Amino acid sequence: MYIPSLYKKLYLALQEISAAVVFSDKIESIANSHLDVALDFTSAEVGSVMLLNDLEELHILASRGLPPEYVKDYRGKFGVGIAGGVAKSRLPLLMQDIDQHVEYGKLNRRHYKTRSFISCPLILKNKLIGVINVASKKDGTPFTEDDTDVLQIIATHASVALERASLTEQLKSTAAELELANKRLIEIDLLKTEFLNRLSHELRTPLNSLKGAIYYLQGQDDVSKEDRKEFQSIIAAETDKMSSLVENLLQFLRVEDESRTAAKTVVHLHTVLSELSSAASLRRSLKISGVSLRVRIDAPSSPIAADKMKTDHFFTNLIEGLAHHLERGDSITVTLREDDFVNVDIRL
Repeated sequence: MYIPSLYKKLYLALQEISAAVVFSDKIESIANSHLDVALDFTSAEVGSVMLLNDLEELHILASRGLPPEYVKDYRGKFGVGIAGGVAKSRLPLLMQDIDQHVEYGKLNRRHYKTRSFISCPLILKNKLIGVINVASKKDGTPFTEDDTDVLQIIATHASVALERASLTEQLKSTAAELELANKRLIEIDLLKTEFLNRLSHELRTPLNSLKGAIYYLQGQDDVSKEDRKEFQSIIAAETDKMSSLVENLLQFLRVEDESRTAAKTVVHLHTVLSELSSAASLRRSLKISGVSLRVRIDAPSSPIAADKMKTDHFFTNLIEGLAHHLERGDSITVTLREDDFVNVDIRL
């Protein structure tokens, strides 16, 4: 039966917990705050807050009086052991003497100085969040029904706070991912604009050469055979250059076409980069420009989910775009580092 001083103590403790929740939305901080109050209320020296993960395993989020290696390695199976059994039954368990219990009496309890403990499930709206445990009362006496009632009240408050903190962390993570995705979209848009501007500039050069050569041939009736061959060579070379530029543009637009369904597969960057030098269009472009390409793989890359064709086009267009702005004899080195980053070095 509760006495007025216990009511007052419980009221003050709940105030303390509420203040801790207001000033922190970190799930670890909230778990530790509730555990400290639970230990103080029940006069226990050992305790833990366990959360249930997607694999239906209990792991220790906060603890007091337990060996660090035990806390780090602990994985409690749902329905197995004391905490697992409480998680499955969803009912609090008060054990005044574990030696008298048929199922749990043989469990190894070397981390606890007494044979009494309390374990309460953390439940919110019929959702099991985890389990809170207290053990080893300071005066060596068994825990009581009053201790269990107090721990249940703390467990109810902890369930709300932990679920709120978990949702807050998920929202922050999602917001960060959306912000990163937005930045990438902006960067891609800027790169696309720059690419199109450069391509437009590159197209003007062969067009002007073509117009000049054709104008000269049309305006001169007595063009020598040597001059005619020279201007025909100019027209052929500039036409090839324009054809290459237009092909690059078409490839770029195909990659940018969002209406096209992406055929995502498991892609390894080391495979994509290894095949880069054998791409026919890139090899032809590098030969014309006189730029050499070297690919270096420091370590196999981690697998990623991507469209293989788009990935190939990305690196092909990147190298071709760089080569157009380099001079004969320059070189490009593409390096896949051990951390999966790709470096592109240009030697002039």
